[in-house]
Amino acid sequence: MISFESKDCGGIAPNARLCVQGGIFKAKSPQAPELFDRINQLPDLNCRIHNNSWGTTWNDEQKAQAELGKIKFPQFPYTIYNAEPVDRYAPERPDFFILFAAGNEGGKATDTGAQVTACAAAKNVLTVEATFSNRPMSIGWHVDYTPENEKLFKQKDPEAYRQGTIVPFSSRGPCKNTQRSKPNVLAPGGAILSTRSKDFDSKRLDETLQGASLPPGGQLGNQNIFMSGTSMATPAVSGYAALLREALDSWQSIKQPTAPLMKALLINGSNVLPDTPRNVQGFGEIDMTKVLRPVKPQIANITGGKAASGWTQDVVSKNKSTRLKVMRAVALQAISTLVYHDRPGNQIQNRMNLYVARAGNRINTAPTTQYENVH
Repeated sequence: MISFESKDCGGIAPNARLCVQGGIFKAKSPQAPELFDRINQLPDLNCRIHNNSWGTTWNDEQKAQAELGKIKFPQFPYTIYNAEPVDRYAPERPDFFILFAAGNEGGKATDTGAQVTACAAAKNVLTVEATFSNRPMSIGWHVDYTPENEKLFKQKDPEAYRQGTIVPFSSRGPCKNTQRSKPNVLAPGGAILSTRSKDFDSKRLDETLQGASLPPGGQLGNQNIFMSGTSMATPAVSGYAALLREALDSWQSIKQPTAPLMKALLINGSNVLPDTPRNVQGFGEIDMTKVLRPVKPQIANITGGKAASGWTQDVVSKNKSTRLKVMRAVALQAISTLVYHDRPGNQIQNRMNLYVARAGNRINTAPTTQYENVH
């Protein structure tokens, strides 16, 4: 069963429309491009940002065996049934920006020690991991955010205020077989104020939504609830993407920015967490102030070399190079990011390279592993 609901959005990117696409699959899950096609076949709807919180899950037998300590969960590899169809679809529609939640299996013992699987392992998507917000939250999922409990909560659990660090339940990388760094970025996914069905009674709430909590003074019928998960973090990044798309349109007259450009700007504007491996955090937590900085530099002539920051997008062919000249900034640190859509396949099919030249000296940069299409 597939259902849709569409409505106008306010606030960020006020001209955007939100279409909710949900499914209950009794047989095997459809391939992601089927969902992409269905959403784009609706009348008067042209989806540009597609947020996903679903993927391959472990079956009941595996869960039972793992709970008894007899086996470890298998980390599913990149296959023709999950990630590869996504990577095939993405280059066919360059301005279709696809995001996937990393999953909430962090801490589970797997055969590789990592948990990111299925479509979240695709090269041509942005995979999002969850960090704590500024609301108090236990080491697990539970949220108890009331003014009278806030002080007590901090006394009982000093670690409850870990804003900017990764929540324990968020699935870690790297991907199986390739060691590709996934997730790509981080966003707050712990204790997020979300929507709640009016028909959900308290008993069903406790049984169905592990760790969900009513907001202060919450009673049956309230339309809000605190929830945690990478499925909370990924929609936040989709909101960032809508804001970024609006900025590119308003400030640069780019009506159809490509997904690689959007991904590159979001990654480039992320803050790397200290003392956290790259294959756990990706490129860090998104900072929208930094993301938008190259989109509207103080001096607009980016390609002419008269701006301290900027971007370019191009279609390349064999042995072709693209240059972006920027003015030497006062700061001694420069961050350059290259992202491109690669052809489907577990390994990189078309390798591109990023070079940074300073005073005539060329510095060759390299991705984290040979399986990356992000430099």
